[in-house]
Amino acid sequence: REPSTSRSEGCSSLAPGSGAVGEHEDRDKGEAMSWQPVGKVVYIGADGDDMGSHVARFILRNDLKSARKLSLTIHRGEAAIEKYAARVLRGRFVIAGGDDMLIRAPASTCAPDSIEKMRALYQRVTGGHTITVGVGETMEDASKALTIGKNTGKNKTVYWTPDKQPLYKKLVAARCNALITKCREQGGLPEARRFVRIRVPHLSE
Repeated sequence: REPSTSRSEGCSSLAPGSGAVGEHEDRDKGEAMSWQPVGKVVYIGADGDDMGSHVARFILRNDLKSARKLSLTIHRGEAAIEKYAARVLRGRFVIAGGDDMLIRAPASTCAPDSIEKMRALYQRVTGGHTITVGVGETMEDASKALTIGKNTGKNKTVYWTPDKQPLYKKLVAARCNALITKCREQGGLPEARRFVRIRVPHLSE
């Protein structure tokens, strides 16, 4: 049986310990089911949830055993997604970065239920780690959708539509402001501003 914790925007889910399902779950599910790409190809961005935090914690604790174990878990999840993408979605990796992945696949194979089965597979093979997915018709749109998913609860799938642009800009601006504030406190404000200009070009749109 597939885990019952997946959700998308549409199809929202619960991360372990995250609390009750949001009141907009039914609406979000409807949005996912009605998402219709214009072209023949879609891009699927996927990023394991909180993996970076786990890695940092193990490194700071000099916990070699846990770091190695997590590394194997990350690679196991990546391998499972790559096989699923090829076998079920008939797609291929554009980027394979451990828990950070980008897939190019035919639009005809990427129905919401297929995407959710992929997320459930990742959770199963990694021993409970969740993954957030962003889907769009371009790499940029998939990245934007993924950014929204990672900053609105994680453990979900977000399908990019142009009406999500204001939300995307709001979320990225908030993250950038938080980074600038943190760097100001640590005396690195010029570096933070330079990072924002280079890494977040969409804020000028």
